[in-house]
Amino acid sequence: MRQVSARTSSEPPFPETLPEFQATFPDDAACRRYLVESRWPDGFRCPSCGGREAWTRNRALFICRRCRTETSVTAGTVLDHTHLPLATWFWAAYLVASTPGLSALSLGRELGLTSRKTAATMMSRFRRSMSSLALPPLSGVVEADETVVGGDALGARGFAVAGTNQQIVLVAVERGSSRARFAAIADRIGSTLVPLLTRLVVPGSTIITDEHSGYAGLPGAGYTWRRIPYPPGGLTPDGGRATPAADVAIGHFRRWLLATYRKPPADHRPYLDEFCFRSEFRGDPATAFHTLLGLAIRDRELEQEPLLPSAPATTNVVIPIPGREQRVAARRVLLAFSARRQRPGSGSMLHDLMKGKRPTMEWWRQAARLLQAKEIQTAVTGAVAANAYMPPRHTGDLDLALRLTDLPNGGLALTEAGWEFLGDLQLYEDLRGTAWKKGHREIDLIGLPGALGQTAIADAQGNRLVAGLPTLTLPYVVVMKLISARPQDTADISRMLGPASDETLNAVRAVVRRRRPGEIEELEQMIALGKLEYGRR
Repeated sequence: MRQVSARTSSEPPFPETLPEFQATFPDDAACRRYLVESRWPDGFRCPSCGGREAWTRNRALFICRRCRTETSVTAGTVLDHTHLPLATWFWAAYLVASTPGLSALSLGRELGLTSRKTAATMMSRFRRSMSSLALPPLSGVVEADETVVGGDALGARGFAVAGTNQQIVLVAVERGSSRARFAAIADRIGSTLVPLLTRLVVPGSTIITDEHSGYAGLPGAGYTWRRIPYPPGGLTPDGGRATPAADVAIGHFRRWLLATYRKPPADHRPYLDEFCFRSEFRGDPATAFHTLLGLAIRDRELEQEPLLPSAPATTNVVIPIPGREQRVAARRVLLAFSARRQRPGSGSMLHDLMKGKRPTMEWWRQAARLLQAKEIQTAVTGAVAANAYMPPRHTGDLDLALRLTDLPNGGLALTEAGWEFLGDLQLYEDLRGTAWKKGHREIDLIGLPGALGQTAIADAQGNRLVAGLPTLTLPYVVVMKLISARPQDTADISRMLGPASDETLNAVRAVVRRRRPGEIEELEQMIALGKLEYGRR
């Protein structure tokens, strides 16, 4: 272990050619040095106490001399918790940053990887570093329009994409540059379009659109709105387009997607972000390289706790999540194992544990009121809601469920109150969410789609179990945990349903049969395990 102290230096130069790159990063030691110099160009600084002196262990771990906090050189980057050589990641980031279009298959061939899964995981991590909401907002004169991607072109159904593999997309393009932002949206109404544009475009800018009424709220949000009239067919009276730059960007995206990936993907959102990322850093591979590795958030990461992979994800902190089939398979293995091993009782007085303290925080109420002031109905969900129905376990953050259509306005309400947007949550199926932070307080907003959101949020309004706030009823807490399907969620379901009455269990079964009919058999297994743990028959 050796001691290091503060120093002053400039950021390391970025190699401009392929031979320079290979000479600069021949091995992991060179990559590690570059990471240190990029993260701390003025010398080490502890993210906890600001200390300037540290010991190093194995050349990858810094230990602050003042507070003994350990900080990994790869923490907060896509390299965190990876088993691949750093040189492989650097080479991959260089290829992605300098190649206009690169699929996971092509990346694997270039790197000589024998596993397609490894290449796909690397590309997935890179794409999550490309979030449009993490890029600087557009400014000046901006064109905005909507389109549909996936499947056939617009065709006869227009924007009626329900039940199809198509996705409505909001497009914003800065005139006079190649900068563009593409964002998937659930609908074209004003409560969706305007809040999203406030995150993509600097207030005070001029936004040009067609005559769609969904943009009517732009002047009230601080923008100059220029509405270009056009007759059916999309052409203006002089034969032009209302938003020509946006139309060109849409065409470029479709051609780029087809040329790079050959066939339309099931989920377009990562590819929308990738296209925006490439338009943003065209001709600037150095910044693209830093952004892909997660080094572009160096100043922001100093405010975060090190080595906490379970913290809310930022747009640059990337932790791959397993697919639905993998999670369900893991749940079945866990249920089978538990059925073999579980004995009546748990070694604890569970009924006494149910009386355990469930601390509430005043800021939970304050945060919920921010959304209620915007006429947004919310419901407590996540671990805080689960604690209302089972022996409590510690949790510090707050999860609030709301209708998916209210998610943009919910984020706008938090932004106006000084909350910091951390990034989009990595959720499953049709759930969408965003992570927010203010000081040491953390909130996740989780948007519930369609009928699920309507019913779950409405039922919660009369179920004020947590700090007097609307709380998801037990059947919908179970549904949310069935969707997530992590091992912890499986255990939570068993512990929530173990002490439940027959009437409550029947209510849970009815909702699960309606919302998750293919999982009713596993639900019965969880009920049986929960009763066994509580010593019930």
